[in-house]
Amino acid sequence: MKRTRHSVPHIMNRSGYQQWSFCERSNMRIVMEELLPESKTPVKTHNNFRLLLYVLQGRGFIRVDGHHYPVARDECVEIPPGARHQIHNWGDNTLQYLLVGVPEEKEDQAPSLL
Repeated sequence: MKRTRHSVPHIMNRSGYQQWSFCERSNMRIVMEELLPESKTPVKTHNNFRLLLYVLQGRGFIRVDGHHYPVARDECVEIPPGARHQIHNWGDNTLQYLLVGVPEEKEDQAPSLL
């Protein structure tokens, strides 16, 4: 199924943060988010999902459990399950990125490779 940012659910708040949800399934979540210059997301925690943030344009930083990671176009940061995280745009342009989330499997639930 083809999806565009015009055909998927869209969230916008007054603090310069927008989100488009491209996939919301039990085994995967894909969203594109945008932050206006000098704005930030709310602090979030996802207990059962491992996230990968991939920057499409702009620059900023992500705070993960108190550690700061500068990010720019074509860079990514992995966010482990349960980590408190917040994304900040410190650039002059919109920060646009993809977040891909997959459920964290417990070792006893992971499929065997043998």
